Amino acid sequence: VRLFDPSNRSFDMVSLGFDEETLAKFIQLLSHPSGMILLTGPTGSGKTTAIYSALYHIVQRSGPAVSISTVEDPVEFNLPMVSQAQVRPVQNFTYPVALRSLMRQDPQVIMVGEIRDAETAAIAVQAGLTGHLVISTIHSGIAAGVFARLINMDIEPFLLASSIVGVLGLRLIRKNCSQCAQAYQPEPALLHFVAEEAQAVAQFRRGAGCEQCLNTGFFGRTAITELLVVDEVFREAVLKKMPTRALQQVAIERGMQTMWQNGLKRVLSGQTTLEEILRVIAVDQL
Repeated sequence: VRLFDPSNRSFDMVSLGFDEETLAKFIQLLSHPSGMILLTGPTGSGKTTAIYSALYHIVQRSGPAVSISTVEDPVEFNLPMVSQAQVRPVQNFTYPVALRSLMRQDPQVIMVGEIRDAETAAIAVQAGLTGHLVISTIHSGIAAGVFARLINMDIEPFLLASSIVGVLGLRLIRKNCSQCAQAYQPEPALLHFVAEEAQAVAQFRRGAGCEQCLNTGFFGRTAITELLVVDEVFREAVLKKMPTRALQQVAIERGMQTMWQNGLKRVLSGQTTLEEILRVIAVDQL
């Protein structure tokens, strides 16, 4: 069961907790007139808040001049100046049916709650190729893995290379409690994940537990990210049908900061613990 409290939710982009570089690049992606922006991560990783914040940003930037429509399951928050529709599979109003209906209305921005199947993927890609900016979510372990996931849905690589402009991987981590955080030294078995030069400048901190954090040592959450911006070099790699690990390496060479690198920065600055980052990132992604 997922509970949402609309009165306790901000859709300001800054409140997402992205680092400055990621935030600037993500906002730049939202200025594309067409193409696909995909958000990926497990359930509870902040995708919903991020995607609503993206739509809110577009509304704030362009006002009523831009036409935005969504297809969701369910509609979790009501956004001003956005036409929102909820899928109803029992009544045969599925994602593909809803998307085809939206395409006839010709909105400039389309948000699809989740790409779950081949038919939805095909329509979303087609929308991105025909003058719409499509924003959606899809489950994948890492940002570069989105391409293999969609290829497995029978989407041709040349369509992906032409339509996807960026992929944002997300995880939520707990932040150290500011009232009781103190210096500590992680276990040696964990430190081997951290380069020696990074250890030398690290400010390892964790909460001891206090009244504010209910003796957990943590207070509040923030996002760690992995933003893959698709450029010509990366498009060529997709067209060559490179495997996920090779695509990830190309993205890193083109300036992508991995989820692990982004999270480690939070650890080294004392915002969270090394154990917390390792809790939310699979070891094979390090």
